[in-house]
Amino acid sequence: MKSLSLGYQSLLADLYWIRAVQYYGRREEAARRQVRYKNLAALLDITTTLDPQMMDVYRAGSSFLAEPEPVGAGQPEESLKLLDKGIGFYPMIGACALTRDLSISGLSRISGKRGRFGSKPAA
Repeated sequence: MKSLSLGYQSLLADLYWIRAVQYYGRREEAARRQVRYKNLAALLDITTTLDPQMMDVYRAGSSFLAEPEPVGAGQPEESLKLLDKGIGFYPMIGACALTRDLSISGLSRISGKRGRFGSKPAA
C-alpha cells in the first residue's frame, strides 16, 4: 500500500481514516449487513500502517472496535491489537493515554455488558 501512495502516505491515511469513520457511522447500512463492521479493523490497520503517527486513529478506532454490538463492532480483540500497535509506535509519548484505553478495552472484553468507559449500563 505504501508503494501505491507515491509518497502521499499521510494523505492516503487521512482518506482511509475518513472512510473508516464513515463506515462506522452508517448504522442503518450496517444493520442490513450479515456481519456488522467486518472491514473496520482492516481499514484502521491500513490507516495506521500508512501513517503510524495518527494517535486519534488508535484511540477512537479502538473504541469503535471495542464497543459491544449493536452500537459498536463488538471486536475487543481487534481493539487490543490496534492499541498494542499504537503503544509500539509511541512507547513514551502515547503510552499513558493508550494504556488507559487498553485497560478500558480490556474491561469491555471481560464483560460485554459494560459500556464504553467500563461502567455498567443504567437499568
